[in-house]
Amino acid sequence: MEGVTAPGPGNGADEQISFPAAARLELDELLEQLVDRARDVQQTQSRLRGLLNAYREVTRDGRPGKRLTADHGGRT
Repeated sequence: MEGVTAPGPGNGADEQISFPAAARLELDELLEQLVDRARDVQQTQSRLRGLLNAYREVTRDGRPGKRLTADHGGRT
């Protein structure tokens, strides 16, 4: 099984770290999971921002019968 090399943490350009193919595959999978979770966090943050804006809109006016309209930011 072939591995992959990457520059090492030292100052020498000729210093290399070798990653076996299985370890690289696992690292790739973990990085993909991290990116997916970061996207989930961003989406949640966007939804929370929308809820906060709605809350501010309702509390700013103070009238109990005010009707809000949905703003999906161009999404359906």
